[in-house]
Parts: sequence; structure tokens; C-alpha cells
Amino acid sequence: MTRLPEEIALAEAIAAIAPSGVRIGCRVIRDGDEAHLLPGAAHS
Repeated sequence: MTRLPEEIALAEAIAAIAPSGVRIGCRVIRDGDEAHLLPGAAHS
């Protein structure tokens, strides 16, 4: 899957402030993501 420029920029910004050794990650919320929520989170 191709990452959007916004995702790349955000990941680079977070990596720049994260302490050494801390793994980070992010991505844009997309249509259909709600299907992967836990039941309690889906109703909040």
C-alpha cells in the first residue's frame, strides 16, 4: 500500500521527537476502519 505524503510527514515528525529506541507508527484513518474497532469502542 502506498503511503500518503501526509502520513510520511507525520511519521517523520513523530520520529524526530521520539526518544531513541521507542518504536512509533501512524496512519490516516480510512473508510472501513470502524469495522476493526472493539465493540466497546465502536459505541463510544
